[in-house]
Amino acid sequence: MKHVKIILALLILAEIILSGYLVYTDYKGSGICLVTTDSTCNAVQDSIYGQLFGVKLTVFGVIAFSILLVTYLLSHPHKIFEKIFFIFALIGALFSIYFLSLQFFVLNKICSSCVIIDNLMIAIFA
Repeated sequence: MKHVKIILALLILAEIILSGYLVYTDYKGSGICLVTTDSTCNAVQDSIYGQLFGVKLTVFGVIAFSILLVTYLLSHPHKIFEKIFFIFALIGALFSIYFLSLQFFVLNKICSSCVIIDNLMIAIFA
């Protein structure tokens, strides 16, 4: 069971790092896409679905995953945070399914970095 807790923490940390790197590359003006072309990733990230209130979703991702990590770390000594973590992970998984659906069925473009981040979030919830 201890290995599962460590793996879960590492997955959440990977989400923060990947999202943070996307924020950084966007700020520098150079996109990154792990499998598909950078222009495809930029098309997804720069679409109308890539922002909320004028702020890039990658920024929200860094914030949300950081909060998720804090609630996960607090869930071991404080049982109330277990429920909060579960709720946050559920919300994150639902958003991930929504974002994946947008890529596959609405935009018809795939951002491999985004797909990895969304799949990691679904794995964290599972």
